[in-house]
Amino acid sequence: MWSSQETAPLPSQQSLHQDVAHCCPDVPPQVLLIKQFTHFLTVAPDPVMALQHFDRLVDRLAGDAAHGADYQWLWEEHTLKALAAVLGSSH
Repeated sequence: MWSSQETAPLPSQQSLHQDVAHCCPDVPPQVLLIKQFTHFLTVAPDPVMALQHFDRLVDRLAGDAAHGADYQWLWEEHTLKALAAVLGSSH
């Protein structure tokens, strides 16, 4: 276990997908992505706004993915951290 001063390491994209595929294969990838994004809300000036904007972004990308678009780049740690900062700082 981690102490209150330590944080658990974030799962990689591959390990996250493997863990969920094993225990709950019916969870949509959008849900997993939003969960992963919440780890980075601490860098957002307005975490609530960041989460709302990210949810809208994921909804739009999910529509694009249904047409064959790939959004794997979005799973990258530096991308999620940057999006948290940007999406939580402007309307």
